[in-house]
Amino acid sequence: MRGLGHTVVPTSVTASDWPLFSALGERSLGSALFHEPKVRRGPLELTRLRPGYPFPARVRAALGMDMSGTNFHARRCVYRRHQGLLMVTEVFLPAVIDLTAAATK
Repeated sequence: MRGLGHTVVPTSVTASDWPLFSALGERSLGSALFHEPKVRRGPLELTRLRPGYPFPARVRAALGMDMSGTNFHARRCVYRRHQGLLMVTEVFLPAVIDLTAAATK
């Protein structure tokens, strides 16, 4: 596992806004979003998540390890299809950051 994702969809979204959800099956959400011609991606936002932010706590719980001193980096993006919006946040696990650091040495 190299990262964890979290998707937020407003309650006002209808099935006609995002029909691809009902047909995902084993496909990843990212694959479905990138292959749907009516989906428009907004700009990527990159950040380091503050320790008090709730998503890193869920990441730590999912990993089942004590990572209390770990800073997590994340990116998020808002996607639009017709009037439907969804926001995808991806948290990069420390192993990914370590790979990047090793590649620059």
